Amino acid sequence: MDDISATDLSDAEIELVTDFVEWAGEFDRQILERKTVGSDSDEIGLQEAFEYLVPIISDDASEFDAQLFRLFRMEQKVRSTPTFEYKNEDELPKDAKITPEELSRFLKKDELEEFFTLAGQMVETLSIELVMQEVVTSSRRSKSVRKRVTQKSQREREWLLFVTGVISEGVKSEIRRVYGLRSSIVHNSEDAKNFLQEVNVPSDINRAKKTINTLHDELHGIELKHRFSDLIA
Repeated sequence: MDDISATDLSDAEIELVTDFVEWAGEFDRQILERKTVGSDSDEIGLQEAFEYLVPIISDDASEFDAQLFRLFRMEQKVRSTPTFEYKNEDELPKDAKITPEELSRFLKKDELEEFFTLAGQMVETLSIELVMQEVVTSSRRSKSVRKRVTQKSQREREWLLFVTGVISEGVKSEIRRVYGLRSSIVHNSEDAKNFLQEVNVPSDINRAKKTINTLHDELHGIELKHRFSDLIA
């Protein structure tokens, strides 16, 4: 599959791939921040489709690739959910027990929970790999050391990355925010109200993506938006 390019496909296959990527919510030029190729929007669209799709169905795709694919998809679902606008909001008391914003977040509850659960898992994965790469000396990297790093709490891994200068205080704070939202879901599974009151949309969505991107860039030297295209280059 890695050797296939857009020119190898029939018109029907091209339509299939494009439709699939659009359906999955990944066909988003704003995410890729790219321009058209030779002013041909159809050509850039097909290239985007392949750059997203190939790593996912390739034998070389990792669990992180699949998580990233799902994260972008959940983001699109959250952003596409209608926002409830209440025309008489100014009549609500200042200490209202419920607000239009809270009601809108409730509509997005399932997607938000999956998004931040995924984001938390990805932060964990990247943090473990960063500790192994940047904190543990090459001569001591082993399965047993990796196991110990994995068994540490996420807060401990963040501290190790911070005190060794791998990440800044600001990045550590952002990681805490993203992972804290994940913890609200995991540890308060019977009380969705806590999470919904805490999460801020779209601010926390943007912060989560930026945090994952920062860790990914630190680990691999590339931003998330280039991950798939670099893998199949």
